[in-house]
Amino acid sequence: MIKNERGFSLFEMAIVLVIFGLVLASASSVLTLFVNRGGSEKTRQMMEANKNALVSYVQANYELPTTDEFSGSVTYPTDGYNINLYYYVDPILDKSMSTWELDSLSPEINSVCGASYTNTQVIICTTAACDNTDTNKTTVENVAFVMASGGDNKNLQTADVSGVVKVYPQGSVIDANTTVTNRAEGYDDIVDWISLNELRSKVGCDGEYIKFTSQMMPAVKKSTSYSYNFYVEGGIPFNGTSNQAEYEWRFTDTDALGFSVTRRDYNDSQIGTALDGGSSSWVQGHHLKISGNSALGKSQYRIKIDVRDKAQKAKDINSNGYTRTFILNAEQ
Repeated sequence: MIKNERGFSLFEMAIVLVIFGLVLASASSVLTLFVNRGGSEKTRQMMEANKNALVSYVQANYELPTTDEFSGSVTYPTDGYNINLYYYVDPILDKSMSTWELDSLSPEINSVCGASYTNTQVIICTTAACDNTDTNKTTVENVAFVMASGGDNKNLQTADVSGVVKVYPQGSVIDANTTVTNRAEGYDDIVDWISLNELRSKVGCDGEYIKFTSQMMPAVKKSTSYSYNFYVEGGIPFNGTSNQAEYEWRFTDTDALGFSVTRRDYNDSQIGTALDGGSSSWVQGHHLKISGNSALGKSQYRIKIDVRDKAQKAKDINSNGYTRTFILNAEQ
């Protein structure tokens, strides 16, 4: 006796295929998520290794690599998606600012240890606008360098604008960097940076800010000739005469002592003509020399000296320069 065996109807087969498709799509999404998550975690590890490599680079070369030198200076120039990492370095800290060929008389110039600030900020935004209405945003000052990856969407949406790098909330539809891919979509960039203070600590800097080495001026007898040199060290000097380190100076004859001021090179030779007893303009030299032969009617005279280095030039005197008032004591 033959049994009447019934197969799947077209409707039932369609349901099975739909269920199978849903399972397959779900599995594919999970796999994609797993792969992307692996790529982002791998990228973070790569960037951490690169930070360590850049610290080693500074220890060996006294400054950070330029953007052109970045790929040859780190372990992983590309991210976990095999796309070039973004790198921005503060101009004060790379070779474009600090390095020249020095002869044997000059000390090594360490741009990282000599700097007390940078011109780079990282702003951690809480809104896609990231403007004055974003009152909860956080600003990180004095950043040494920034690295970034385009993340899972492989679209780099982070850039610097005049030294300001904005990090947007994850998922914000934004594209602040249209040079690579001009496509606004959910922000998922992976961004990391290191501050100047952290970099100085990791490198092992030991107080190389610009500072006066000249101490108290000697007492001067009335109606006798006198001269005194003002020296500084540290910071990021200018490339001066015969490739020697030089700084910019200005001075104020606070109590109208009346003296001659000359700029001097490393060998104490005069640079240019003598200056008057006060100058609101910056003049460059290795050190300053004052000299005179005054009646010295008072018991004390104040001489205010301002000095700045190359990194300071575009800044206010107090940010990386140094001001000191010296006292000349007159003896009977």
